[in-house]
Amino acid sequence: MARSQEADAWQRIRLPYRPLAQLLADTPTEEPTAGNTVEILRNGEQYLGKLVQDILDARSYVHMEYFEYFKDYGSRLVRSALMLKGLDSLEVRYIEEDFMNFPNSNAYFNQMRWAGVEVEHYSFFWCNRRNHQKIVTIDDAVAYAGGMNIGNHYFYEWDDTHLRLTGPCVRKLEELYALMWKRVKGKPSRGASAQVVPEVPADAYRDVIVQMVSDEPDHRHQIMEGYLWMLENCQDYLYIETPYFTPPKVVREAMKKAVMRGLDLRLLIPEVTDMKVADPANRSYYKECLEAGIRIFESTGRFNHSKLFVADDYVSSIGSANVDGRSLTRNYENNTYFYDPAVAQDIKEHFLEECAAGHEVTLETLESWTCGRKMGNGLARILAPQI
Repeated sequence: MARSQEADAWQRIRLPYRPLAQLLADTPTEEPTAGNTVEILRNGEQYLGKLVQDILDARSYVHMEYFEYFKDYGSRLVRSALMLKGLDSLEVRYIEEDFMNFPNSNAYFNQMRWAGVEVEHYSFFWCNRRNHQKIVTIDDAVAYAGGMNIGNHYFYEWDDTHLRLTGPCVRKLEELYALMWKRVKGKPSRGASAQVVPEVPADAYRDVIVQMVSDEPDHRHQIMEGYLWMLENCQDYLYIETPYFTPPKVVREAMKKAVMRGLDLRLLIPEVTDMKVADPANRSYYKECLEAGIRIFESTGRFNHSKLFVADDYVSSIGSANVDGRSLTRNYENNTYFYDPAVAQDIKEHFLEECAAGHEVTLETLESWTCGRKMGNGLARILAPQI
């Protein structure tokens, strides 16, 4: 990668936000780059179609890593594309998370191996660590990252936010993938570039400054540190969307202080999630937040699995990390950060549209809850960290 792309990014990041970029750049792999294109994908069928086509167009390698990989119709389309490229003698590699993919039999993955796909398991459930990352890199040309896993829930049933990326940030994401491959396989990932020029739609954002950030157990937890920095330093607003909201105390305290100094802090959380214990666990934090002046909105309709934020019409992020203790301290996660007004405006507008389509939660709302519901919220708060 040309150093000029990194140097250009550092020069162009607005001065007040360079400390954030420096904080997140724990390794050279996590340094920001300029000259990237960004597609924000909120339609699961569109995501599936683009992903399958990019896999089929691959010329050198396809590297994939997902938290969940189902055996349904959409998942089998992706698996078939991987197997076709494996049979075509490309370097095709897939890392699967053992705990969440336990229902998938060895035969399901052995069929992929027989077709030439290298399948490796991430297996650290015994020490309460999970690989929650969602990464695809193809030929150093195209990458996918964000909140969507591989399954019909994401393709057809839920709302979510994902990314299709091109430019120098793809190589950065491939370097992050290579670290995990080395953990599970014990040898480096080759990932030779095929000098492919991928198709970029007209509505994609161009020349975006992108920063790829990973997080892992027993490390600095820079994703959480990034939230703490923004809560302390953002000047106008910080809007956060997360399906699971069980933040560590240090984050809650930073949120309260941010509102006290005048920051417009808003949370968007689904009214109903995919896990029964998550709904009351989320709501167990509402009273503390509302009393501090944080505004809370619940999205209605289809479950929204998005994990994102936007601040000050400039910095934003879409990724895999929830605002909960597990994502912020015990999982492997990857978030993509943008230093770009146009991307920020897109995410902000969509956030506000979702808030308007849902409803705002107030202290009066909480007063209408029964004692039994409040007790259930408290019990779920105890159980939620183990999920």
